[in-house]
Amino acid sequence: MKNWGRFESGKAQPAGAGATLEYRYRNGSQVKFEAREIKVSELLRGVKEYLKGSPREVDWNRINIQDIGYRIVEQNEQALVGKTVATWNLELKPRPGHVDERVTVATPLQKAGAYLVTAQMEGGNLSRIIVWVADTVIAKKQLDGRSWYYIADAVSGLPIEKATVEYFGWNQTQVGRNRPEYRVNIQNKAYYSDANGQIILDQKALPQDLQWLVIATTPQGRLAYLGFTNVWYGNYYDPEYTAKKALLITDRPVYRPEQTVKFKFWVQQTKYDEPAVSAFAGKKFRVELNDPKGQKVLEETYTADEFGGLAGEYALPVGATLGVYGVQIRLPGPKQNEYLGGGNFRVEEYKKPEFEVTVDAPREPVKLGDKVTATITAKYYFGSPVTRAKVKYKVLRTPAETHWHPPAPWDWFYGRGYWWFSPDYLWYPGWNSWGCSRPYPIWWPHNATPPEVVADAEAEIGPEGTLAVEIDTLPAKELHGNQNHQYAITAEVVDESRRTIVGSGNVLVARKPFQVFVWLGRGYYKTGDTVEAFLHAHTLDQKPVRGKGELTLYKITYDAQQTPVENAVRTWSIDTDEQGDARQQLAASEAGQFRLSYKLTDAAGNIQEGATVFVVRGQRFDGREFRFNDLELITDKREYTPGEKVNLLVNTNRAGGAVLLFLRPTNGVYLPPKLIRLQGKSTVEEVAVVQKDMPNFFVEAITIANGKMHTELREVIVP
Repeated sequence: MKNWGRFESGKAQPAGAGATLEYRYRNGSQVKFEAREIKVSELLRGVKEYLKGSPREVDWNRINIQDIGYRIVEQNEQALVGKTVATWNLELKPRPGHVDERVTVATPLQKAGAYLVTAQMEGGNLSRIIVWVADTVIAKKQLDGRSWYYIADAVSGLPIEKATVEYFGWNQTQVGRNRPEYRVNIQNKAYYSDANGQIILDQKALPQDLQWLVIATTPQGRLAYLGFTNVWYGNYYDPEYTAKKALLITDRPVYRPEQTVKFKFWVQQTKYDEPAVSAFAGKKFRVELNDPKGQKVLEETYTADEFGGLAGEYALPVGATLGVYGVQIRLPGPKQNEYLGGGNFRVEEYKKPEFEVTVDAPREPVKLGDKVTATITAKYYFGSPVTRAKVKYKVLRTPAETHWHPPAPWDWFYGRGYWWFSPDYLWYPGWNSWGCSRPYPIWWPHNATPPEVVADAEAEIGPEGTLAVEIDTLPAKELHGNQNHQYAITAEVVDESRRTIVGSGNVLVARKPFQVFVWLGRGYYKTGDTVEAFLHAHTLDQKPVRGKGELTLYKITYDAQQTPVENAVRTWSIDTDEQGDARQQLAASEAGQFRLSYKLTDAAGNIQEGATVFVVRGQRFDGREFRFNDLELITDKREYTPGEKVNLLVNTNRAGGAVLLFLRPTNGVYLPPKLIRLQGKSTVEEVAVVQKDMPNFFVEAITIANGKMHTELREVIVP
């Protein structure tokens, strides 16, 4: 095989830090690199001049500024490539057996700009990549009827005052009706960023029917651009505050013919800033019930009580249509029976099967790597085993859900772990072993892992009506040793009469004998506070673990490489009870960053650790000597009531940076942000809670550091 190499995809990098590249290769022992500057200013100038020339038909390749590499490599636009700025060689150490190796390449590229970097493998191929080194960043948000732009230093995130920001917009309009001719319309204007690096423009300044190229420059040679991009102008308005909501409850989810369906509706308007009095008390509502064929079987008018509630019932006739029935509630009036909501229930006949199929598997979680046997049993209801039957079974493996958070009073409404304070410290050594991940917000994409087919076979059932299926979990340990697993066994048994019955069972396979969790009563503390720590341990199937434990408080400092160094402050001997719980109070006597670790030993001698990292703030605490995530928002309490204040802890991992805090964003529209200039890495911001904030509101923050923009969103709970 020939020598081969290629660049891995990368992101923009900060100026002055020395850009690095990821290079994958095989066989070759040396590679030569060359970096040539790209004439970004000439590229942008050329695009603007081309559109100003009002071409009769726009060549999209001529205005493609998002994929410069394609234009240079595929379209051979070498005029965009300038002089060579650096060349260097790198000795490689290929792996034997033609196996790919990967190396991080340090480059001499310090100055802001775009570069075409080529890698010529000795005796092999040529690879290319575009490298962006940034000194300036443009951020954009949609405000209430306006567009917001923020011009900042790409390294520190601090605002750039009096940057010249050019807005170049264009669109096409048809010259005349029934004529395939178009005219290019141009708007070109410029503004200065204010003292906070911000520019706010309305629809008159930036019409939304144009595509905009935004270019920021300074006399010192800074350059950044954004676009082409569209703008839109939404209004800051939350329709949920005035929405009419109807909740339906039936006395059971499934009925049989001749049974009576009992239902109740509650109707209310979601206005949390008004007294808890129903606006629909005494109102008349029309309730409609449709069978699975869509035929209306009930239509009645009901009067709501003082709470906006109404109740009714429907007697299912003999021979009622089987399937899903739909219930709707409507408000008679000028909107022609306004639909408010509804729900459904099922009607089914029950026929007892003549035999049953069960899958008997271990009830306790199995250790990852062990073999486990599941027994499929088919038995007639009169007691005899099913013989002379065929069994078709399938075993599927999926990761077992291990996310757990302590119960709280409002879990039913906001979701489990709605209040969780601790950030995910993936960079902290050992966190993946002892840390607890924060819950996934419902707006994050949840990509379920497709199940792996472990076995899919057919066999004759034994004379005792049983069939043993052996599952080896060793492959899962070797390939997915950092996960817990669930094996789902489905068995389909067909007897001599061709009757088919299906049974199923599950086996949990754990990589740890049990898990330990540690959490605190508040998001952070001040010196002099009392810290209340909660401890819990359970197995993969969430059975509590009773054992002997040791709780240790570590104070954290950092060395020159920002690696945490822990020093034990105090240790307590604490055992878990029958529920797997324990708690401990401790005094926050000094400011700093701490890790609270709990090691538990169960009856079998297994030892597991859980821990959490937290902050104690003192006077003039700015966190500059500690390490955090790139951006953190931590509330001081779980829930708030109107009239209280949220003391929001804002942490970054860059001292002296800037954070833009957006309060109460809704439907993609923001209010103007507050610019926070940090002295160190940490500060506290007060946010007043009003009645209209019920049941929740959000705080969003962005910060720019080391060439990247970081965003964090925090939900504030106001039950």
